[in-house]
Amino acid sequence: MPIRVAAGANNESRLLWRHRDGRASLWKLNAAGDGIDDRQFGPFDNGDWMPVSVATFDGNNARLLWRRQSNGEVSVWTVGSDFSWSSVHHGPISG
Repeated sequence: MPIRVAAGANNESRLLWRHRDGRASLWKLNAAGDGIDDRQFGPFDNGDWMPVSVATFDGNNARLLWRRQSNGEVSVWTVGSDFSWSSVHHGPISG
C-alpha cells in the first residue's frame, strides 16, 4: 500500500510503499510520474519494523522513518540519491 509521496529536487518525487510483511519500497519518480529507479528494504525482524513516512531534503536525498511495532523504537534512515543509506535509532518511545 502506498504510504506517502515526498517532492524532491529536479521535479523528482519519492513514493514510499509498505508491504504486508514489513518490506518497504522506495520509488524515485520524474515530473511525469514515470518510475526512474526503486529499491526494496527489509523485512527486518520478521516484519516488526514497519516503514512510516518519507521526506526529502538537500536535493535528492530522502529520510525514511521506521517504527518497531513491539516496543515503539524508531529509526531514521538517510537515503542518498543512489539509494545508499545510514541510520540512527531512537527509543523505545512509548505512547
